[in-house]
Amino acid sequence: PRSLHAALPISRATGDTDDVSGHPQFGAELVYQREIGWSSSYWWGVQVAVGWTDLAFRQSDSFLTDVVQVTDSYSLGGIVPPSAPYGGMFDGPGPLLGDAPTRTTTTLANAATTQGTYDLNADAYSLRLGLLFETPFADWLMLQFGGGVMGSWIDSEFSYRESTYVSSVGTYATRGSSSDDDFSVGAYAELSLGISLSRRLSLVVGGQYMYADDYELDSGDRRARIQFENSIYLCGGVTFAF
Repeated sequence: PRSLHAALPISRATGDTDDVSGHPQFGAELVYQREIGWSSSYWWGVQVAVGWTDLAFRQSDSFLTDVVQVTDSYSLGGIVPPSAPYGGMFDGPGPLLGDAPTRTTTTLANAATTQGTYDLNADAYSLRLGLLFETPFADWLMLQFGGGVMGSWIDSEFSYRESTYVSSVGTYATRGSSSDDDFSVGAYAELSLGISLSRRLSLVVGGQYMYADDYELDSGDRRARIQFENSIYLCGGVTFAF
């Protein structure tokens, strides 16, 4: 049987690009500590901290994606189609073809090659609340450790530029962007050393381990994700006692 065919290749986003880990991100934090109890060997209290971190990620990558080929077949009902060009008849319409196709779908695995550049920029404003313990090693050296809960408000923008090549079809260029804000909550633990410079002034160096909810931002069918789990923060600063 004769039929007419129309094929439409559609790119499906099965490719992932990730592992932009280990890139240092910079920020600042203001901490207030309040002593509540003490003994001859340590003191303990509460602390509140507000902070800001500038998050900027860029990744350029290429990967393979599937192509879904959709074929629509229109039955001619035994009619032999005329050769082109064809303009119909003066006294009435020519042969009429049905407009209800028979559709088949075929998935071509890894038939498209995509090259893209992805940018995610965000400002993370954080709030920490927890307990803190300090014990001296010497008159000038102190160990601090503690932990608690934290939350971050993240204001972000995600953009991408892609070029997808499909054999026998050609190259398609796409781009997009979006912005959004959301909260991420979690917990933290910290360990630091304090070096006393005077009765009121000290230097502090240390680190924090944080585990928080992932943050996601979509632009069309593209998704960017910041994984805050297993985050390590290195910090240094000055403390003033009053």
